[in-house]
Amino acid sequence: GQINETMTQCARTRSTLEAQIEHFVHVIAYVAMAVGILSLVANLLSPVQRPIDRILQNAATAFFAQVPEGLLPTVTISLMIASTRMVKKKVLVRKIDAIETLGCVGVLCSDKT
Repeated sequence: GQINETMTQCARTRSTLEAQIEHFVHVIAYVAMAVGILSLVANLLSPVQRPIDRILQNAATAFFAQVPEGLLPTVTISLMIASTRMVKKKVLVRKIDAIETLGCVGVLCSDKT
């Protein structure tokens, strides 16, 4: 009972990879919104008169063109390749943070204890 309560109260910390991917997605979202708004304003201020549905369609197209379709498959395939390589070397991972930290290490020193 008490162990379960303490485990459910502990907040899971995000890994560095999760934080970086989330930051990248936020940047892409801001860029997409900016491009969509700029397209909308440019179409409204254009000397060529267009119907409002055409203006909104152009703005939506500019907005959605900024979203990378291959981001999720690229990250998934990269992680799959990395995990396959680790399996070949018989690596057991309990927490992804440990692997991310080890990926930044140039020299690893250990003793028998």
